[in-house]
Amino acid sequence: MLQGVSAPIVGAAAENACLFLIYNKIQEVIRTASRPGHTIFGSPIAALEGPEFLSEKARGKRREMSMGELAMAAGMAGAFASFVL
Repeated sequence: MLQGVSAPIVGAAAENACLFLIYNKIQEVIRTASRPGHTIFGSPIAALEGPEFLSEKARGKRREMSMGELAMAAGMAGAFASFVL
């Protein structure tokens, strides 16, 4: 490998790993915080099949997040990652 290239590559890998780990965790928090059948912003969505007392993870299904929820998760992940790195 070229001299001096390994440190930036390791840094970029750590940055991406941190960013996507935080992004996925924030998505889980948003899904948990929203009511079944609604987005976190309160707009109704199609209800998931199966018993309501089981979590989305336990049912093996995850609802699709709205564009606002995805933007919120991405923004929060970027903010947290900038403090970590």
